[in-house]
Amino acid sequence: MASKWIHLKPEAIRLRKQGRSLPYVHTHLGIPKSTLSHWFKDITLTEKQKAKLQKNWQDGLAKAREKAVLWHNKGKQERLQQAESEAMTLLQKT
Repeated sequence: MASKWIHLKPEAIRLRKQGRSLPYVHTHLGIPKSTLSHWFKDITLTEKQKAKLQKNWQDGLAKAREKAVLWHNKGKQERLQQAESEAMTLLQKT
């Protein structure tokens, strides 16, 4: 049985041979990653393409870490404000 994505296979392979990442092709064409992984198994990327994908991955991790720190600090600030508010309420009752 042929994949329902088979009509997009040439475009997916073209993008991969250009050095695009699997997640990029998945997002751009809407093809499941498992299907793309199967289609791409015999495609060899150049060292330059591999290095670019690796750098993009590392940059993505750095951005994710920055966002995680902001999210964590915001949550911490909210918890501290709530604790202070509850402490003030408790002190006012005594």
